[in-house]
Amino acid sequence: MNNSFRKNFASTAFIIVLLLGLFIRFYQYFSGRNLWEDEAHLALNFMHLGYRGLMKPLENFQSAPIFFLFSVETFSKIFGYSALALRAFPFIISICTLPIFYFLVRDLTKDRLAALIAFFIFAVNTSFVYYSSEIKPYTIDVCVYIWIFYLAVSDFPFIKKNRYKLLGIAGVLAILYSNASTVVLACAAIYITKDDLKAFLSKAKRGIPDIKKRTAHLLVLCSWGIAFLSNYFLFIFRHPYSEGMKKMWAFTFPPINIFSKEFAAFILKTIRETFFDELLFINKGYGFSYLLLIIIVVALVYLIYKKKGIVLLFTVAPIAIHFLLSMMKLYPFYYRFILYLLPGIIILIALGTSLIAKTISKNVHPSIAILLVICCCYFYTDESFRRIPRIDRTVKPVLDVINQNPGFKLYITTPYTLYEYYEQTGYVKNHNREAIGWNLSPEEYYDTLKQKGQHGNYLLLFSTNGNADGYSAVLNDLKKRNLIVYEYNYGTYGLLEAKSLTK
Repeated sequence: MNNSFRKNFASTAFIIVLLLGLFIRFYQYFSGRNLWEDEAHLALNFMHLGYRGLMKPLENFQSAPIFFLFSVETFSKIFGYSALALRAFPFIISICTLPIFYFLVRDLTKDRLAALIAFFIFAVNTSFVYYSSEIKPYTIDVCVYIWIFYLAVSDFPFIKKNRYKLLGIAGVLAILYSNASTVVLACAAIYITKDDLKAFLSKAKRGIPDIKKRTAHLLVLCSWGIAFLSNYFLFIFRHPYSEGMKKMWAFTFPPINIFSKEFAAFILKTIRETFFDELLFINKGYGFSYLLLIIIVVALVYLIYKKKGIVLLFTVAPIAIHFLLSMMKLYPFYYRFILYLLPGIIILIALGTSLIAKTISKNVHPSIAILLVICCCYFYTDESFRRIPRIDRTVKPVLDVINQNPGFKLYITTPYTLYEYYEQTGYVKNHNREAIGWNLSPEEYYDTLKQKGQHGNYLLLFSTNGNADGYSAVLNDLKKRNLIVYEYNYGTYGLLEAKSLTK
């Protein structure tokens, strides 16, 4: 195939994948997916607090980057507090970032086939699509990864001419929009420092050091440093939730002893979640997980052998830095929090696939190489296609049942803020509700109801996810005592009408 055909094919394939990725994201966004607890916790802050209030510790044990909060608040003030309005900012950012990933991979690897494979995986992956319409900053983290590294390596004339200005501005915004920006900017700082130092030494030998470029480089790093310190001391240092957060996310921190069984178990669990169960959703059928390992190893060996340190810096280094931060108990190594690391993993997968396909094409036959790429892309994405649209939790059917019984006293476990959100947006009718503690024993549960003066029948709204909010023992005891009059379960939410315990 000549270069002209390859360029035309790449351009056509890029447009097709872009349109597919946009369609899937719009379809997910307008699918009518209900809010879930984590979103409701944060959504109530936009409903209760103004811009000034968002600069203080948030309600419901929540935290998020300040500019992210301001941006969602702005959309809420303009468009209201519906799910679509609250999710609009992350959605728009996702749409704007989608095509840039292709150009990042192309400019980083200099491999069009790898760029197309990576772009296809990224465009249809269910995790990127799902979090593109969620009231959380995970999509912004992904945006920061893609845009910062793209600005660092792009050969586009405008970016090349204004690289340091753009990096300075983008880096400052990244710090104020994303908690993960620290990891990304650390890698970008290493890259531009190494690049500038090499250029400076080269010109210094000829007696013409580029002082202007070196000054621009230092200004970029200084602007990032000032923004980081300002953000840290204004919104992170001595945050009242920090110790509680560390306790809550303790299970996501890797063990310090890398030779322990616990460490090995943590690594295996993380690999399983990242590649198969929670993020990439790669198909393990027909032993493909072993082929996936070979593909990644091929990419890593190639990059090391060819001394392509920049690709390793932008793919492997962020994972290593984030992992070290997690070992220091500074940032969870948990599937939602490492979403922004997936583009780097996808780049390695796509590059390895491209290298193997090109070797087969050269030494066996092009048709076999094409078949390999098609099969690999199928295993990379078929589970994501099956999840379109992805609707993990739906509470409205349970709320509809509650609306049919507005006279009952309603007790709510973990979905309390979720119920409060739908109450304040006018969806639910039963306002006689009260929060009840989690993880109660049957005795504690009955004592709590007694203290609240509960007599007669009542409703209990709970989450079946997470072993029923720790309520499995309570539910079993209610059934054992024949106190349940009616029970309704829909997905991860449950509702029951129960009689009061009388002695």
